[in-house]
Amino acid sequence: MSQQMAQPAHHEWQEVLDAITARHAGQPVTVQVLSAEQGSQLLADHDALAHIIYRESDDVLVVCFNSAHDNDVRREHIVKRPFSIIFDGPADALERIDIEGADGARTLITLHHQHADAPGTP
Repeated sequence: MSQQMAQPAHHEWQEVLDAITARHAGQPVTVQVLSAEQGSQLLADHDALAHIIYRESDDVLVVCFNSAHDNDVRREHIVKRPFSIIFDGPADALERIDIEGADGARTLITLHHQHADAPGTP
């Protein structure tokens, strides 16, 4: 993980997530849920990010992505009563979002960046 980690105040979550969606929509993401009861579950593997929102009125965070493996079917993962959100990396090169729910389960969203020096990229 990078040295630049941020944990914004609860009242800033929606604004920060809106900015992340605007900057990173369409970018490949991996979404993994870690919980004591169900272990590790891979929900998305290099699927395109559609959006991440926090609805304060319902106290839920929604991660929505287009499944590259199911004919671009839009899927979503809901975190009820998120307890904390930690952002790893600067806004323009965000690497990971770590969300902890009230039940102790963690949702890890890894953003995959295409680098200009990577094979197959211009």
